[in-house]
Amino acid sequence: MERPEYVVSGEVARLLPTYSETQKEGRSTSILLATMMAVAPFAKSLLHPIGVRIGKTTRLGCFTEVVFKSQPKQAKDRPDGLIIAETGKRQWRAIVEAKVGNAELDATQLHTYLGIAKENDIDAIITISNQFAALPTHHPVEIERRAGRGIGVFHWSWTSVLTQAMLLLASEENLNPSERYLLAEFVRYLKHDKSGLTRFDRMNSDWKDLVTAVNAQMPLRKDMPMLVNSVSSWFQEERDLSLRLTQTLRRSVTVKLSRSHSTSPVERHAEICEQVVADTCLHSAFEIPNAAAPLVVTADIARRSIICSMTLAAPTDRKAPSARVNWLLRQLSATTAGNMFVRAHWSGRSQPTQAPLERLKDDLNLLNNPSGNKELKSLEVIYIADIGAKFGQTTKFISELEAIVPRFYDQVGQKLRAWVPPPPKYRPSPDVAELDVDKSENKQPEAGDETTSQLQNQTRHENPAGNAPNLSIESAFESFYSEPEIPEFLRRN
Repeated sequence: MERPEYVVSGEVARLLPTYSETQKEGRSTSILLATMMAVAPFAKSLLHPIGVRIGKTTRLGCFTEVVFKSQPKQAKDRPDGLIIAETGKRQWRAIVEAKVGNAELDATQLHTYLGIAKENDIDAIITISNQFAALPTHHPVEIERRAGRGIGVFHWSWTSVLTQAMLLLASEENLNPSERYLLAEFVRYLKHDKSGLTRFDRMNSDWKDLVTAVNAQMPLRKDMPMLVNSVSSWFQEERDLSLRLTQTLRRSVTVKLSRSHSTSPVERHAEICEQVVADTCLHSAFEIPNAAAPLVVTADIARRSIICSMTLAAPTDRKAPSARVNWLLRQLSATTAGNMFVRAHWSGRSQPTQAPLERLKDDLNLLNNPSGNKELKSLEVIYIADIGAKFGQTTKFISELEAIVPRFYDQVGQKLRAWVPPPPKYRPSPDVAELDVDKSENKQPEAGDETTSQLQNQTRHENPAGNAPNLSIESAFESFYSEPEIPEFLRRN
């Protein structure tokens, strides 16, 4: 694709750029965009989540260091890249701005790019940095959107880009040898220390102050900077953790969000701050493909503990609570980790009951409900890790969390199977059963057959008036599938 007319200057993205050693941002951007042009499935995996479809007839053109004709005179910044996806006569265009290492995105610069995008009919702005966001539609920088109304603003972390490439290589995606080689080289580049990719490895600087305040039972306000910053760091860590799980399991692990939180990151941040004020806990849930339930992770600030849990509906084909508990214990027979508990949730207003997993294996009655309620609704497996002073340390907290969650999944998550109702049993109608018996004995029914006369007498006894009986579900199905009687005038002589 040739450089468009509305661009004054810019080079086609090169896989082997000639940037200097100090121009890491330009080099990384060029290699990424060139890889997207060369490996269509990779471009599709990155652009599809932001609403851009890459089909068989789509042409992708990428340029670096672009300067636009219609660019505000006061705009001194130059975007790192431009993506053009052309399908037929329709084009989708996006400005790309990238940061590497510890460099963070600047709100003022992004506002400038919104003005450039508006002047040149650009559809979106994509930022790339080592900052994390739960979804591409959630941006780590708060932007005043009035200037760029109608222009999409999206964000990729370098780790998420790396993870998408690794997933493609690990999957059975139809990559030709050249595409597979290029993508593998791109992964090797991003994993190198000099690429500028860094992962989230520490909480915010005032995380320790928040932990100290909670443990001292100081009242919290939702607008406290140490709380606001800590919630933002938690969001970044949960995204990083989901990507680490994705790389480990080679399946896409996502953060589970409500619809309102998915569409409004600002609303989500405000609600989580209020929640921490109420219960001094940070919660996250992860959706793992084919897992029995979401994996819930809780950072209990007051108790300085990290808690992992998964909740399964109790099987309804077992009546006794002990039988339902035993169904779960059989799945965890090989689990040996300490500090593992099972919590039983009962119907109505009954409070949950809880017991250690190891003791429960010896005595199923430890979960019995004191109120006498025997309607066991669900079973929750819980792992509690008290990490003490490490909880308040910015780096130790992250390292402990990222060790505990995978260990819980290894010990518990991958072993759990959700209960599935059994299929209905086959119950043949009396006519089918009689035919089966007749076939096995190789004889034809006779008019004076004793079994036939007994059935006729029984029918007359149960319904002497000849009225239609009150059919059960089974008998209704039997009557539905029975042979209709042939009218007399249709019978052959």
